[in-house]
Amino acid sequence: MNAQPPVAEPLLKVTDLTVEFPIRSRATVRAVDRVSFELAAGTTLGVVGESGSGKSVLIRSIMRILDYPGRISAGSVVFRGEDLLAKSEREMRAIRGREIAMIFQNPAGSLSPVATITSQFLEAIRAHEHVSRSTALARARAALNAVGIEAPDSVLNKRPFEISSGLIQRIMIGLALVTGPALLLADEPTTSLDLIVQEQIMTTLRRVQSEFGTAIIFISHDMGVVSEISERIMVMYGGRTVEQGNLQEVLRTRRHPYTDGLIRSVPSSVVRPGMRLYAIPGQPPDLARLGKGCSFASRCGRVHEICRKEDPALSSITPERAAACHFPIEEKESVLN
Repeated sequence: MNAQPPVAEPLLKVTDLTVEFPIRSRATVRAVDRVSFELAAGTTLGVVGESGSGKSVLIRSIMRILDYPGRISAGSVVFRGEDLLAKSEREMRAIRGREIAMIFQNPAGSLSPVATITSQFLEAIRAHEHVSRSTALARARAALNAVGIEAPDSVLNKRPFEISSGLIQRIMIGLALVTGPALLLADEPTTSLDLIVQEQIMTTLRRVQSEFGTAIIFISHDMGVVSEISERIMVMYGGRTVEQGNLQEVLRTRRHPYTDGLIRSVPSSVVRPGMRLYAIPGQPPDLARLGKGCSFASRCGRVHEICRKEDPALSSITPERAAACHFPIEEKESVLN
């Protein structure tokens, strides 16, 4: 009898992660509510949802850089077999930037406006490695080459305000990758960029992942953008996961009404005169005023009485697919729509 090959451990395994923000005496907001997922090395997980769904808080929790007074109240974040939530701040400083790097939503605001790009690369490298200036500069040039900047010296001696937003974002990706992290957290890296620059950034991320095997968590409110880069997708609403699975399977047969709304909201390539774009009715929930039942109930066209009374659990539909809905969309119904 042939022995089965060992199953590789995921690079990152998040289990029941819960993040709370106190808002008044004895009251808290759960910005992330019992979220679980796994990420294999060299793959991309797209996390999608409207503003306020908990996406950015989720990845900041992984890095342990939550804004005060946010706190992780439950769960685990296991990276390379070790729980990051059990590590000291000193241990986390050695991991941030070296093993796990982040691209922030506002790239220009993440750089010092008065320091040159050279000095910011040197600082990032020397924070983790004792190398000479010439070695660090060579690494900086290589990182900028890797993100498509063919003449790195043309930007290294400039300051951020002298550089275009699209180029700044590529520099930020280069800064994130210069220490060779295994995991890259991208917080809406294409937001506020025009379509041409967006495509350049997406191409850069795909090339970097292909060349270096970097795992990526890609955060966006745009289902169309997420679908360009992800193998798997997790849809968040009201701080919770409402659907997750293989990207192509979710796009073909979405099971949660909110996922269906996000997909239908992506503008079609075929636009006819008088055609109206679809929009999910209503507004995202106020996390400080969540009542009983499903947080999507007030916006859902499939709502039943139980939806207003009981919060649905995230339940497996197949071994690789799950949705949190009392009345998930049937496969044949989803394909036809």
